[in-house]
Amino acid sequence: MTSRDLEGYGGDPPHAQWPGEACVAVQFVLNIEEGAESSVLNGDARSESYLHELYGRPAREGERD
Repeated sequence: MTSRDLEGYGGDPPHAQWPGEACVAVQFVLNIEEGAESSVLNGDARSESYLHELYGRPAREGERD
């Protein structure tokens, strides 16, 4: 574990003062992928042949895509 302080603010968060009492909108996106796909880096013979970004592209033997 790093020496970084990961405790957070708990019940005493900082109160930011924005000019003109402006508000800030923050959006968090969490992308969780399930399952597995073929990967040469993981010892598979070929890369994945079915990826949504590259539909219809044949798998590459012995190399990464």
